[in-house]
Amino acid sequence: MGCRPSTPEVVPSPPVISEVPSDPKNHRNSFRPSISSLQIPKGDYNIDQLTESDAASEHSGDNEQDPHECIYGTDITLEWLLQRLKEKFGSKVPAEPQWITERLNRPHWNVEYATSSVVRVTFGWDDEELPKSVVIKTPVAKGLREESEEGKYHFIICRECNVYEWTQRYPKLASPRIFTIRKHSKEGSGVVIMQDASVNSIQCDAIKGLKVDVMRDLLKHLAYLHATSMKHTSWSTLIADLPPSYYAYVLGNFEDIKNFFERKEVDHSRFVHTAKYFNIEYLHTTATESADHLKVPKVLVHGEPYASNIFVSKDGKSQVVSSVIDWTECHSGCFAEDLCKAICWNMAPKDRTDNTANLLEGYHYNLVRYCNGECPITVDAIRKAYDKFLPFAMVSFAGKVVHDKNKPDIEPLVERAKALIQQVYATARLTMSSNAPPPSYDESAKQSTQPPPPGFMPSGSMPAQPQPQVVTIPPPSQPPIYVIRPDGCHEYDHCAVQVYNTQCHEPCVDYNRRRRIAYALFFFLIIIPLFVFFVVAISTGMFR
Repeated sequence: MGCRPSTPEVVPSPPVISEVPSDPKNHRNSFRPSISSLQIPKGDYNIDQLTESDAASEHSGDNEQDPHECIYGTDITLEWLLQRLKEKFGSKVPAEPQWITERLNRPHWNVEYATSSVVRVTFGWDDEELPKSVVIKTPVAKGLREESEEGKYHFIICRECNVYEWTQRYPKLASPRIFTIRKHSKEGSGVVIMQDASVNSIQCDAIKGLKVDVMRDLLKHLAYLHATSMKHTSWSTLIADLPPSYYAYVLGNFEDIKNFFERKEVDHSRFVHTAKYFNIEYLHTTATESADHLKVPKVLVHGEPYASNIFVSKDGKSQVVSSVIDWTECHSGCFAEDLCKAICWNMAPKDRTDNTANLLEGYHYNLVRYCNGECPITVDAIRKAYDKFLPFAMVSFAGKVVHDKNKPDIEPLVERAKALIQQVYATARLTMSSNAPPPSYDESAKQSTQPPPPGFMPSGSMPAQPQPQVVTIPPPSQPPIYVIRPDGCHEYDHCAVQVYNTQCHEPCVDYNRRRRIAYALFFFLIIIPLFVFFVVAISTGMFR
């Protein structure tokens, strides 16, 4: 599409139709130039997998694209794109280069609603100082938009433009290099032209997830993002909170999620105890108010640290994060949202269990380092915040898995989600048990199977007695319930306070008190008389 071929070429036999969905049939610019016209090896682009509408065309004349025509489902023309690149790189940009386009976000048009077009434009020039390819992100062409939701398209692209304007001030942030930002252009409602992160890096696989070393490096970059946003807060006036409608999209359909995982052998009881988290209000409140509840500073949250948004490059024997894309869901919030999502979404259950503590400590170390030693967030606060966001990460990840349920080989995603559901379920049960109020003394006495002896007065009828605390000791047989008076003593054996067994209603033996009485009697009745006797006997000469 959009290339002026150098030599005519015979079109090969029709390519094999792949399962990748093509663009809507009313898209008028669906042709690409031949790969051979750019002198790029076919293997790099896997041309055999192109759909019929994406087939190469080398016919001159009618199929030759005008530079004034729009690029591949957008409102951007090649002429406008080249002009922006000239503004960035100077006169080195050729006037009529050879070029090829590829759509990167291919929605399933029958079930998925596309709000933006992400297109890679690859150029055929040889200048090493010019980018070999760029990525264009813009709302879908006006002819493909829903007229009733025109404001949503502007909101989405404007958010991302604001984010990139801020990130470009700090080159160490792992965001892509931006060449041009236009919130309002003549060709449409906004556009971002950015560096193609795939040129020198490898995109991570969402299904395979991230290894521990890559996760550690990702958390280092997130720590730098959070520390920078705490020190430089100008972003807070540029980036608005995400609306509740966004969390409705994240949540999806709870019944679909429940049915899907029950078919994957997740017990129904897991959703009975975690259903309260599958709620739009919970998601919105947790994302926007958790920092205040935890008394930690608000930071710029990336919001989507998913493996498919992470690009890594080789650094010796290890892989390091080179770029993080898709900043559309940035918002003001708690650092733990990024932290918990990154670990829970991308790590295998065993890796997550074995390494979470070390990863959190490593994140804190980098956070302190990037805050120049003046970090207001402690390790304990990080652990507490991480635990708070576990249900949040579980709900959002379960929705992702169900959204991708028709993709092949998603079992690793399912296993990660099942482990998260089980962990949140266990935590919910534990919290429920710990928050249950203990039975009072009177309630324990009512549950007794033996009648109280004559004259027994329960503690509730004693006017001057405080309400006692109930402690249950579970022996192998029928457990007796002990009521200990609240005077600060919590020992069960040889306790110095009066202890009652509410099942037999008889005072338990107070060994300490009896022992003290026995010692006193022994001292006064035996030791002292013997001492007096010997003193008198010696003084009177009785033993002579």
